Amino acid sequence: MELFYNPDQLPEEEIKATFVARQPLVDELVNLVKNQKDGAGVQHCVIISPRGIGKTTTLLMVRFAMRDRGLDKQWQ
Repeated sequence: MELFYNPDQLPEEEIKATFVARQPLVDELVNLVKNQKDGAGVQHCVIISPRGIGKTTTLLMVRFAMRDRGLDKQWQ
């Protein structure tokens, strides 16, 4: 239970299995990277929400989605 507030240390499978409610946001962020035009300025996003609402977990899911879709080379 000591990892409850530190999703970065949870196993990827557990994060994916317990992730709910923010999949549309993950898809939108992945699409921003996927549709980024070469030579264009980089699109930036700011995620603002209260503590404990799932910002880190959402970004971990974006990371996993980028890797799973083969887009991780485009994303820093």
